[in-house]
Amino acid sequence: MTTEIPVPETFKGAIDNVNDLLHLITIRANTLIHETGTRLQMSQDKAAEWDYSLALHTNPMTYAYFHRFILSNYLEFCEKFKGDQATKTVFERMAIIFAQTVILEDAEFYRDYLTRDHITEIKSNIMDQMKLLREDVVSLTYLFSFRDKMLGPIGANDMNPYQRFISKVDTAPE
Repeated sequence: MTTEIPVPETFKGAIDNVNDLLHLITIRANTLIHETGTRLQMSQDKAAEWDYSLALHTNPMTYAYFHRFILSNYLEFCEKFKGDQATKTVFERMAIIFAQTVILEDAEFYRDYLTRDHITEIKSNIMDQMKLLREDVVSLTYLFSFRDKMLGPIGANDMNPYQRFISKVDTAPE
């Protein structure tokens, strides 16, 4: 966070680098904090300005700061994580998906920083990251891992749930 309002400049980082994405999210938080503070400071009737700007300025500012706080603390957790590298990679992919989703949700703010190609690349990268996490979704969703038999056709790692479902229907007694 800085005491100056960030100057818009084209993003030069990598859209799949979570630290570069944190930088973008920090710019958003800084900008919205400064804009909201300036509006309140310059207003003659601070209470009326507060009420007026609550939905349009204060709430987005709060969410921007919250997103930055969550991501920076999550990255700190990832740095200190002592588990195996495969698990750490899953956590890092989740951070990238979170950051990219936050950026897409407020893409209008980032128009001074990101090109249309950046936005398209972010959308594609979210899908790529999710595909890489596909096998880990069940273990991320449930506390206890389930065997294929317990989850039926959707739980297998072969990623053919439709074919497995049809096979079970075909072989089921009438």
